[in-house]
Amino acid sequence: MSREASPERDFSLQKYALLQEQHDSLQERLRLSVLSPSASQSSTSSVSSNAVSESSSPCQPSFLPPKFHEPEYDLDETKLYGVNHQIKTTLTGLLNCESVKHDAAFRSWVQSRLMDAEMELRAQKRRRSSVSEEVVDNIRHMLD
Repeated sequence: MSREASPERDFSLQKYALLQEQHDSLQERLRLSVLSPSASQSSTSSVSSNAVSESSSPCQPSFLPPKFHEPEYDLDETKLYGVNHQIKTTLTGLLNCESVKHDAAFRSWVQSRLMDAEMELRAQKRRRSSVSEEVVDNIRHMLD
């Protein structure tokens, strides 16, 4: 059974493909919201017309980056972090499949994707902590 795909391997690959699709979609939404806050608002308008009217408040400070005043950005960041964790878990499970253990080329492909997922998780953790530090610094400066 060294070169045959097992049902477990097939299921894990399907799950990985779906998670990767979610990952790409969330990354695109985040990229668009950073590049153009209005693009972020138009993408949420199809979900809820109330979300657009609430998020286009004239009191909203325009000088702040989108991540500080758009709740959907934080929600998408959190979702992306969760999807990356699921990708890591799925790929780790895939590495433990007998059919993957005996297929060096496929095992190498899975390991490469797993390293990518782990690096992205670390980068997200760094971004989260740096944003927190920025917020603390901004509050400190406002209080001075």
